[in-house]
Amino acid sequence: MRILQVVHDFLPKYNAGTERYTYDLCRELMERTEVSILCGEHDPSKKKLYADERYDGLPVRRIYLPGRHEYRQTYLNPGMNPTFRNLLDEFSPDVIHIQHLIYLSLSFVDIARKRGIPVIMTLHDYWLMCPLGQLLKRDWGSGTAFKRNIERCMGPENDNCLKCMCPPLGYILSKRIKRKMRDPEDQIPGIGRILRVISSRKRDDVRKMFGPVKARLQGAAYLHKGDIEKREQEIKRIIEKIHLFISPSEFLRDRFIDWDVPEEKIIHIENGTEVRPFNKFQKGKRVGSGKCDKKKIQFGFVGTVKPHKAPHLLLKALGEMKDPSKVTVTIYGDMGVDPVYSQYLRKLSKNLNVEFKGSFDEDEKPAIYNDMDALVVPSVWFENSPVTIHEAFAAGIPVITSDIGGMKELVEPGKNGLLFRAGSVPHLTRKLDEFTQKNKLRERLIKGIKNVKTIEEHGNELLTIYQRAMDDLN
Repeated sequence: MRILQVVHDFLPKYNAGTERYTYDLCRELMERTEVSILCGEHDPSKKKLYADERYDGLPVRRIYLPGRHEYRQTYLNPGMNPTFRNLLDEFSPDVIHIQHLIYLSLSFVDIARKRGIPVIMTLHDYWLMCPLGQLLKRDWGSGTAFKRNIERCMGPENDNCLKCMCPPLGYILSKRIKRKMRDPEDQIPGIGRILRVISSRKRDDVRKMFGPVKARLQGAAYLHKGDIEKREQEIKRIIEKIHLFISPSEFLRDRFIDWDVPEEKIIHIENGTEVRPFNKFQKGKRVGSGKCDKKKIQFGFVGTVKPHKAPHLLLKALGEMKDPSKVTVTIYGDMGVDPVYSQYLRKLSKNLNVEFKGSFDEDEKPAIYNDMDALVVPSVWFENSPVTIHEAFAAGIPVITSDIGGMKELVEPGKNGLLFRAGSVPHLTRKLDEFTQKNKLRERLIKGIKNVKTIEEHGNELLTIYQRAMDDLN
């Protein structure tokens, strides 16, 4: 069996949950099948359309993406079709498993089905129904939405989607001007570049720079309701051609059924986890070792350091604990992803026991989790099935997380972790205090952690699904 995995981007440049899951899955499937990966990579410096390489033994074709996109190109880009067809000719897959398509092209599904190749798609987020993927209302202000409540969205409505996708005039002007300057103080050369674009009278260059500005000056949106509707129509047309959707959480499955994806076409299967690196840190070796009787508790955060992941809530809660001197918080994640937000986190951490460890290598993960007493996942968006929660359980670490989305499904309060009201600093503070003060609670939570599904078990599930899809089309 030959399986083509399609993902929006991939390691080593991108290493978030979807990319990590795709890597682990492909490494597992390579033991029993032939696998190839097609991904995008944002690198406007590349002059060629794509490049073939091997990453850790996996064959990868990277399609190089431009630095900027028109709205339509985020979901439909026929210019990529020849590269996709070429890969199908070379690899001749029996099944195509799509992990994500943002910035690639929905037309890949059309091409595959015309060739009689079944297409499976795992839903890692809400991108098919939400252009931003996370069902969060976009903040067009100063970029500091994290200083107030970040609003969740319960589902797409064209007018609301238009508000999220169309920035106000002031935002557009500031961004367009800053983009043409080498740095914020480089005003004279920056303005000179803007004037050169205008004087060149090259219509495409002027439109790209000032199209949104002109629309806003005329009291109109850069995008129109029709643009949002066309995207939804195209996606729902493609949904009919996808053989089967896999949802790692019941919550996400329910949202897509509410969005008119046929119930029989979307199944819930929990993701698998590569547990072997964590084996020596399993919970059986922790209980009774004195780990639960520590005088100082360490809470950890692992992930993308951005507002929707909400490590700021953890730091605020730390500052309000009864005795924060008994607690250390360690933040693992690249602090350069969102410099403004990272600066805010450092401000919150002043006079508290907080360490910012930055990014890390994959082989460091087991030791990172082993140093924690609990992983805190304070996300404010409806996370699907966070890799970090599975990894923490694989290492025998309890989890304290928000009571929404797939996070709520993974954590059983009082058994393997604790839940708090999403976005509530006071409620999170109470849970941190409870965990810190009760040794027996900590020991009970560690004992209550069940074995997580392994990537090997998950691979077996998927191979059965692939074979069934092939049989259905024969």
